[in-house]
Amino acid sequence: MIFQCPTEKGKGVLLAPTVHGTVLIGPDSVFIDDKEDLSTEGEGLHIIRETALKSSQKIPFDKVIRSYTGLRAVPSTHDFIIGEAAGIPGFFQCGRIRIAQAFPLQPAVAADAVAYVLSKLPELREKADYNPRRRPVIRFAELTESEKIETIGKDRRYGHVVCRCETVTEGEIIDCIRRNAGATTVKGVKKRVRPGMGRCQGGFCGPRIMEILQGN
Repeated sequence: MIFQCPTEKGKGVLLAPTVHGTVLIGPDSVFIDDKEDLSTEGEGLHIIRETALKSSQKIPFDKVIRSYTGLRAVPSTHDFIIGEAAGIPGFFQCGRIRIAQAFPLQPAVAADAVAYVLSKLPELREKADYNPRRRPVIRFAELTESEKIETIGKDRRYGHVVCRCETVTEGEIIDCIRRNAGATTVKGVKKRVRPGMGRCQGGFCGPRIMEILQGN
C-alpha cells in the first residue's frame, strides 16, 4: 500500500493492492455537512487521477471497472470511539478507526472488546475444541492446467464457469454458500469469490448466481 505525505485531510490518495491482484485508487477527501450526500463530480476524479500519478506512472486508468463514493464519519472528539454506548447498556462500539490505523490496532481493539463481553457475561468459557483453521479455498482461475483437470475430476461443477470476466465457477460459488457462516446474498457471494467484479459487473452472471443461491 503506497501512501503520500499526509495533509490536514488525512492520508490522501493511496494505491492499495487487493488480494485478487487488482488495485484500489483513492480516495479524495472533501468535508461536507450532509451525512446523506454521496454525490461525485468529475473534478474529484481528476484530482484522484493526477495525485495518484505522483506515486506511479503505471496505473492503467483505461481499465478502471468502477468508481464509487462513501462517507467517513468524524466525531467531534477527534479520537477513536471504543466503549459502551451512552444510554444503551450492552452495546459496545468500535468506531472512527481509519483503515490505515485499523491494521495495527485490531489486536488491541479486539482484546478490549473481548474483555468487555466477559465483564458483562462472566459465565462464558473458551471453547476447548475450537478449531481456528478453515478448509482450503479453491481459486479455480489460479490453478495450473493439471490442477484444474484434477479438480473437475473430483467435482464437475468446477468445470462450469459462471462468471467469465473473473473465471469463477459454479463449484466455487456453491462452496462459499455452504461453508460455516456462508454467503446468503448475491453481494455476499460477490465479496467472497468475485463473480460480478469484472467488466460486466454481474450483467451476465448475476441471474445465474441467484439461481444457485435459490438451490443451495
